Amino acid sequence: VIGSAWKSPSRGYYFGKTLNEHLLSGPDMMNNLAGILCRFRKEKIAISCDIQSMFNKFKVAKSDRDYLRFLWFNEQGAVADFRMTTHLFGAVSSPGCATFGLRRLASEFASEFPKASKFIESNFYVDDGLISVPDVESARDIVAQSRKICAAGNLRPHKFISNEPLALKDLPLSEKDLVMSDIELSAGYTLGIKWEVSTDRFTFSAGNLKKPHTRRGILSCVASVFDPLGWISPYLLQGKKILQEACKSFTDWDEPLEANLQLRWRAWVADSQIMKNVAIDRCLKPKSFSGNTTRTELHHFCDGSETGYGACTYLRFIASSGAI
Repeated sequence: VIGSAWKSPSRGYYFGKTLNEHLLSGPDMMNNLAGILCRFRKEKIAISCDIQSMFNKFKVAKSDRDYLRFLWFNEQGAVADFRMTTHLFGAVSSPGCATFGLRRLASEFASEFPKASKFIESNFYVDDGLISVPDVESARDIVAQSRKICAAGNLRPHKFISNEPLALKDLPLSEKDLVMSDIELSAGYTLGIKWEVSTDRFTFSAGNLKKPHTRRGILSCVASVFDPLGWISPYLLQGKKILQEACKSFTDWDEPLEANLQLRWRAWVADSQIMKNVAIDRCLKPKSFSGNTTRTELHHFCDGSETGYGACTYLRFIASSGAI
């Protein structure tokens, strides 16, 4: 909070202003989420990790620390005035500053560790990194080199997880994700998507759909299902249509839905169990595929209507042994 007085302590305002209104987010340096996920699906061996407390690892210039002042009660009950010396979670400036710092660090090691440097620059979404490689040796190299690069900047990549245990054989147990063990691999999350590591598939769960049957409840339920690549769009579209019709009826956000919409909404919620049966192979290449790829083709199809539109893409691999 900038200053020493509050207008509304419960909302964090100071004379009608919030801290984030005075901070610049900077240029959009985020890697495209869909691109990261697609590259994560290219090869047989997949690796995921994140950087521990990344924002707090980057210092704030002394001249800018007044913008990160906050009040704190000491043990005697008196109000003390402090300033953050590092970037903090929740500030609009933190992702841009931390991403810039991470990429700058990677670029300094581009000649020494080119593969790991490219991984850090192109396959991190803020503090989460995803990559897929064709063999165990490449996986080990990227993991080891990435850790060296990050260590040079006092960063700690941890919670490593892979569908191939041998890829992380050189890592101490403290640096692996808790879902990994020598006996079996269970489920982890990659950028919010559930990854069943043992079967190397993406799966889905509906989450908490027990919300009031109101416009606000519908919006909360539909928005809670994370599907960045549109795998379960046919199901989500029905929920969005109900929300659209509820908005057209001009009912209040917390007013119960009309009877016909309530029936359709209950049916949609009941159908959420279908998502438990949806499983998408992580690797785009079929398990039966072997040999070197000589050509790759994308075949796109799309269509639209008054209420929605959809697209489907087929990936065709061509090798010396034939096409799949």
